[in-house]
Amino acid sequence: MAKAKVITALALTVVMLVVMTGLAAADPVLYTCNSDGFDKSSFGPTDPLYVTGSDLGANITGAKIFVVDNTDTYSANVGKPISSFCTVRYTKTNVSTHASGQFIPDPLYVCNIADLEPDIFPWYYDVIFDADGDGIYDGTSEDPVDKIGCYGFEKIPEFTTIAIPVAAILGLLFFYNYRKRKEE
Repeated sequence: MAKAKVITALALTVVMLVVMTGLAAADPVLYTCNSDGFDKSSFGPTDPLYVTGSDLGANITGAKIFVVDNTDTYSANVGKPISSFCTVRYTKTNVSTHASGQFIPDPLYVCNIADLEPDIFPWYYDVIFDADGDGIYDGTSEDPVDKIGCYGFEKIPEFTTIAIPVAAILGLLFFYNYRKRKEE
């Protein structure tokens, strides 16, 4: 009797794991990465933008990838054109996937960050994979979204920009010191 309970418990555990795995693998996943496919969500002004993903759909052709200004209104805009609820900064067309549901090639080069908005940093973007390529947002189960940030940068001043004021201050100090000694 105890043996039957153990076998039943193991069988139920296996069924539960199979169902959970199937449910977890059902939704497509899209994320930005570097050229080696490692997850990357913060980019500099001149960095290249790559994307990769899984379970995007087998043997898709003619898909599009949109890089848009960051928005949090996706759930309210299912069924609407992507350009109607966010500003599209870049569109990559003719995107394809393998039978495994990954991009061809993987990771897929999208664009250079400087092509998006070169004069504004920091700025935040979303990347949308439009599986059917119709430009309509079909929801995260069909058109996954990943959010990225582009950080700003600081220019390092040239040597003369620093050296001239320092030399002027030192010159004034020497001048006042010389004058003070002359008065004594």
